[in-house]
Amino acid sequence: MKSSYLKNLILLSLLAFLQSICFAQTYQGPSGGREGNPFDHWNENKAEISGVSLLEDNSVIRCIYVRYRDPATGALAGHTQSGFCDPPPGPLSFNCCRGFNLDSDEYIIGIAGRYGARVDSIRFFTNKRNLPEGNGFYGDSGGTVEYGYTAPSGQRIAAFTGRTSDNLDAIGVLYAPYVPRRRPQPAWLTAFLPIILLLSLAGFTARMWYRLNKVAKAQPPASTEDLSKRIYQNFQFFIKIFLALIGAFGYVKFKYADTPQAQVGHEALLMIGAIGLITMTAIVISVASLQGWKLRRWATVDWGLLWTWQELYMMAAMYLLATGLWIAGCTW
Repeated sequence: MKSSYLKNLILLSLLAFLQSICFAQTYQGPSGGREGNPFDHWNENKAEISGVSLLEDNSVIRCIYVRYRDPATGALAGHTQSGFCDPPPGPLSFNCCRGFNLDSDEYIIGIAGRYGARVDSIRFFTNKRNLPEGNGFYGDSGGTVEYGYTAPSGQRIAAFTGRTSDNLDAIGVLYAPYVPRRRPQPAWLTAFLPIILLLSLAGFTARMWYRLNKVAKAQPPASTEDLSKRIYQNFQFFIKIFLALIGAFGYVKFKYADTPQAQVGHEALLMIGAIGLITMTAIVISVASLQGWKLRRWATVDWGLLWTWQELYMMAAMYLLATGLWIAGCTW
């Protein structure tokens, strides 16, 4: 195998398995008054927003409280809060707080409201509904300036920014790509195909070599150079196909990772992994068959030296490479 094949394999493998660096975030705002201390919830919690509550005191928004969940499991992942969020015992603490929880497939795509010296009102828009329900707002009807932020297509509001004192003085947002939860691949399926293939190929190869070694030897024993050459050509052919599959894998991963089409990308990677397994199976059978015909041309076979056969390591390498690609496609 030419050294350039190995270099290309290493480079493309690194490209395919590097994490995407395209998970871009964009800030917009804040809108509101000039008082208060700045806050940025993104710096405090980068999990997925699962709900928002607002502490209101006579319709004045005093605090914004955001809950989070793990995007992979849906489990609670902490919270952030800004403003006057811990009132002493009394009506304000007992009546806290108005807000909402998001469904597992729901995310915030926009906010709107009015402000003057502070944020007077706020309304949330998700991919499924407007909150609060109906045409109302959280807060009051004051404010002299309208504001609104809407996430670009394929993105969501991932965090809130702004300024707070004893009130919510200003509000802004951070956009990030929306990544739907992928349907998890069953662990048994990830391991089932490679194990079945390994057992089948090992059994097929052992049985074929045993039977070909038992049949009449070629008379006189002939050269195996042409068969060895064909075996190496098959291995080189597999490496070329594998390089192409690695390139396709890397392209799909970088194009669809952290996008709304992540599930489509996952299915494409599964298809690429399946093509790798099918190709590997066909070429391993071909190499095993050619090696079997070499046995007929040898006068004697020393099975104690089986571990020295390059052909065996070629087949093992093809199996490991194809299996690795399949597992990567299943687990991404």
